[in-house]
Amino acid sequence: MYRIIIADDEAIECRALELMIQREFPELEVLPSVYNGADLIAAVQEFEPDIAIVDINMPKMNGLDALELIRTRNSRLKIIISSAYSEFEYAKKAMKLNVSDYIVKPLEKESFVETLGKVLAALQGEQKLVYEQESKERYLDEINSVVGREFLSSLLLGEPDEKSFQIYQQSLHRSFRGGVLMAVRLLSDADLWRNPIDYSALMKLLEEEIGKYCCCVGKLYKEELYFLIFPEEFVAEQNLVKWLSDIAAILLSLVKKQEGHEMVLGVSTWKYDYEEMGTGLAECRIAARSSTKAGVFFYKDSEKRQETGTSARELGQQYLESLKKGGIERCKEEIRALFSEAVITEENANLWQLRILGFMQPICDYMEESQGYLRRYSRKGKLDFPALCGCADKDSMQEWVMEVLERLSERGATEGKSREYIERAILHMERHYREDVSMEETAEAAGISTFYLSRLLKQELSQTFVEILTDIRMKKALGLLWKGNYTVREIAEQSGYGNITYFYKVFKKYTGRNIGEIREYLS
Repeated sequence: MYRIIIADDEAIECRALELMIQREFPELEVLPSVYNGADLIAAVQEFEPDIAIVDINMPKMNGLDALELIRTRNSRLKIIISSAYSEFEYAKKAMKLNVSDYIVKPLEKESFVETLGKVLAALQGEQKLVYEQESKERYLDEINSVVGREFLSSLLLGEPDEKSFQIYQQSLHRSFRGGVLMAVRLLSDADLWRNPIDYSALMKLLEEEIGKYCCCVGKLYKEELYFLIFPEEFVAEQNLVKWLSDIAAILLSLVKKQEGHEMVLGVSTWKYDYEEMGTGLAECRIAARSSTKAGVFFYKDSEKRQETGTSARELGQQYLESLKKGGIERCKEEIRALFSEAVITEENANLWQLRILGFMQPICDYMEESQGYLRRYSRKGKLDFPALCGCADKDSMQEWVMEVLERLSERGATEGKSREYIERAILHMERHYREDVSMEETAEAAGISTFYLSRLLKQELSQTFVEILTDIRMKKALGLLWKGNYTVREIAEQSGYGNITYFYKVFKKYTGRNIGEIREYLS
């Protein structure tokens, strides 16, 4: 229901208009009339009418002066000026105040009803447009949230979708200055059966609270909550810790008070580029898993608490030297010594998996060089990197390493023309893996038909052409990753992948890890 107010210094005029409006426009709520400009200003502020019928000549403050003040605070009020013929010049001046229409005294019923009807119709039309616009904005907000969650999901799955990220960024209508990722882990509660965790409700609570201070999107993944946060303009990398610490304190208090749970919040370093988001995910996870006490932990702080000794690169070089000088048994002996002293827990198992991947990389490269093509690219000799991700304790990790070393020690036995064809084909693939190399041109380079090449690869290596090409490209990617100083996009391009989103997907499937996690750990 719309509200209307009448301002006129003649009470009888006000009452006449009130009665007419109540009869002709029962859908309008008629507010108590006022008799001067000062009272009109107060009534508009208090009752917020939608329409005002205002006489020009009133005591204390005339209608025009009152409207000038009202317009500074209320631009949507529909105004109808009530004026005598002799005051028409004043009425024209009033039009500059964006009045909707005017009525001439003495009042004619038909003219008045027509005028008020037009103003009411205009008001209804504007309200409809506002409603439609708000509905559209709500719908777009929902769509944008879905797109944001899609990107976060792709990030969590190790296959960042650049297109989703770009669409989400554009929907925020702000220049991209970078952002941070935050992981939220709930601490175990002895009375959890009495106070079960409603992760969906918790996600909604946290997303709404963080949304009061900045743009963010959240996602639940394996009983951990993840948020992609874009700080406001006044927040820079230098004051990020203070700003986020304040927000974290609010979140910790809110969840403890409303849900009865304690949380660990892990925050990544500032990421300026889409390609760094995978690394940010790894950082916030490491930070969130670095403590058994409630609080907020920033990645750089957590590094010291999670120190695991000699770096993966240093260990890799050390074991490689032992392998070259003392053979495989000496290398195994030193690795066993490492595990005998290792303290591997549920909290740091993830870091140890990354560490093993790191120090095994140069060993694998060196030993594969002496294997020959047939053994190096056979399914039997293929290293099962994803299996390492399932190793949660010291014994299973050591067993995985020893099994890999045993596989790399074996040699292929195939001889004859078949071996020559396969070696020619793989040599061609190794030379052209950065290009869009096809099976047809590879078969031609080997001097055989496409059908025969496909059969040979299946028969001798138990692999397809695409699987072998993926092996070549992934080995190159891991080598570049171990060397460092390359962005993810550079690694993708130098490994033969023009589509970085597809590269993320293949890398995750091949290694079982996000490239950002490994890259961040090695750096």
